[in-house]
Amino acid sequence: MAKMLAMRLSPLLPSLIHPDQVGFVHQRGARDNTYRAINLIHRAHTTHTPMVLLSVDAEKAFDRVDWTFLMATLERFGLGPRWLTWISALYNNPTAVLRINGVLSTPIKISNGTRQGCPLSPLLFVLALEPFLQRIRDNDNIQGVTLPFHHYKISAFADDILLTLLNPVSSTAAFLQEVEKYAGVSNFKINTDKCEMMGVGISSLTKKALQSLAPFSWPTGAIQYLGIQLPSDLSSLFDLNYVPLLNRVSRDLKDWHKPQFSWFGRINILKMTVLPKFLYLFQTLPIAIPLSFFRSLKTIFLKFIWRDNRPRISYDVLVRPKSGGGLGLPHMELYYDAALLTRLSDWSMSPPHKLWVHLEQLFLTVPVVSAPWQTVTIEALVPIPHPTISPTLKRWRKHRTLLGLSPLPSLLTPITHNPDFLPGKAQSFLGLDYDGPYVPLQACIGPEGLLSLTELLGDRLSTPLQKYNYLQLQHFITTQILRADVTIPTALTTFETICISDPPPPHLLSYMYSLLSTARFKTLPSYTTKWSSELPQPLTPEEWSTAFQVTFRSSRALNVQETNYKLISRWYLTPARLNAIYPAVSSDCWRCQKHRGTFLHIWWECPTIQSFWEVVWTYIKEVTSLDLPFHPKVALLHVIPLSIDKYVKSVTVHLLNAARALIPKYWKQLSPPAIFDWIDRVEYVRELEELHYTLEQDFDTYFKTWYWWTEFRSKHRRLAQSSSALAQI
Repeated sequence: MAKMLAMRLSPLLPSLIHPDQVGFVHQRGARDNTYRAINLIHRAHTTHTPMVLLSVDAEKAFDRVDWTFLMATLERFGLGPRWLTWISALYNNPTAVLRINGVLSTPIKISNGTRQGCPLSPLLFVLALEPFLQRIRDNDNIQGVTLPFHHYKISAFADDILLTLLNPVSSTAAFLQEVEKYAGVSNFKINTDKCEMMGVGISSLTKKALQSLAPFSWPTGAIQYLGIQLPSDLSSLFDLNYVPLLNRVSRDLKDWHKPQFSWFGRINILKMTVLPKFLYLFQTLPIAIPLSFFRSLKTIFLKFIWRDNRPRISYDVLVRPKSGGGLGLPHMELYYDAALLTRLSDWSMSPPHKLWVHLEQLFLTVPVVSAPWQTVTIEALVPIPHPTISPTLKRWRKHRTLLGLSPLPSLLTPITHNPDFLPGKAQSFLGLDYDGPYVPLQACIGPEGLLSLTELLGDRLSTPLQKYNYLQLQHFITTQILRADVTIPTALTTFETICISDPPPPHLLSYMYSLLSTARFKTLPSYTTKWSSELPQPLTPEEWSTAFQVTFRSSRALNVQETNYKLISRWYLTPARLNAIYPAVSSDCWRCQKHRGTFLHIWWECPTIQSFWEVVWTYIKEVTSLDLPFHPKVALLHVIPLSIDKYVKSVTVHLLNAARALIPKYWKQLSPPAIFDWIDRVEYVRELEELHYTLEQDFDTYFKTWYWWTEFRSKHRRLAQSSSALAQI
């Protein structure tokens, strides 16, 4: 019931909770508050306005919620009696017991706090905290940064509260009074030992007055908020946050140099434990990062993956998406770029959905919604270098045309509010009526170029001024935008469509990263060229796509996927490759000792290994009745004339995987793998599959896949028994 209530309540929170609160509210996140704090600190410096930041730590906030206050708050928010009854049922006389040395204590009655692990608890908490935040907003004695569109005085991520105060002494005193009042009705309490204050341009007298007023700590350099170090000097953001994380990750990976971690396991460790830490910083601190930082990360990653040995596969191949022949190793610089480019989506909302977008608009000379599509210099758009806007625009312009994200010109190129077109700065230019803060190019052109004045004005009659403005517009577009060598865009690109989508698509960061990765790695991996030089006939791009997909979809077992990828990426050191590295080593095949030991020869062409494959092919035909082409692209790359979905669900893929897995076990041996070893290997896989499907209670799928193999095994077992009986006679 709790999950059902949470799913029904969650979509309502954006309309119930003020944008100052970003915790557990749909389409809000920690980055909204960190952007906001950075912009307010930057504004305090640029306007020379003294300001104090107060980071408030609530003591066991979720565990101290008073239930009477909670129910009264929910009722005030408009939740009906049925809802209140359902929620009351969850909090009706709960108890807990302690297990001490195996003995359970007597039941302990619980009388306050939200339920731990309950999906409804965080939603109830932010609703219970909202009256306190509203009291802060309504208190005129608590003075924040007042701007025409909002009064920035408090922001919160659940119980992590940050105040930005302009009249700090009186504002802090008023805040403490509000805390005392709220604590009296809700059981709320702040931990004064962990609350931190930091001044931006305040005098020493003000600091002393605040220290005598409240026993809060004053850390040197920066306060900690939402897991980041927030300094008064924004130029130290990188050194305080990114450098310590890099050093910590480097130490951790050195400690994890354990031999029991497989190659794939090490890559998964980077994905699951290291990547999230950096993604959080990339999203909450979108500042300029030097390229040396990413080079250091790359070095650390490669040392961990290859155990300080020479890489067998290049970094550029590893970071490719799996669908493109790589292993999906996180490309940290691309993730950083993706995090920055998600900001363009927030900029493109009109009116802005985020309070920090209003703040960044203060530092731009054009409407923020038009900033990504402007072509003038960044300095013309942001006269005062900004810690987040400037790096975002720089990285965007670097990738815009390089990766084909948006053409020049774009259909979103501004016509009005364009510094290159001064007449367009007038609000009444041509009397154009467009739903947005600026008129884009797509509103002024058609398939043949610039629309006529009559088409632009519609039913309205033109005035002499509008005719003159139209000539200005015509000159600007023909000379600076749609020149003779420029192709007129016919539609928005995928990236442009994402940016202006309202609401933005879910999982926007992952979507952006996938888009950047696909655009960056358009060509096939380098190892495909080597395959093409050895195969009887090169594979088509479609066949390579099939090979890449089946490499990872042919089995759920990581060791099988690893073997498949080692083969397709040509991991193994053949005699020909060793000879290229060490000329003293013979390049002849160690089995036949007659031919050059190329990769294809060792795995397929050698007469000794051909005999193994011929027997495997015979058994595959007997088991499946499939007459597969006897070709290396089938045996080694899983390129067969079947649909991928059908193939990966068949027993054939397991039979081929088992055969491929045996060849490395017989590496540098004169004899090929024994067919009995192949049968045992397939049986081992079948037993694991049976165990999996038994746990999943999916016996139909198991029997569809393995029925003919079990029939084959039973038949040969009976033949073996009959042969043994005849031998005894």
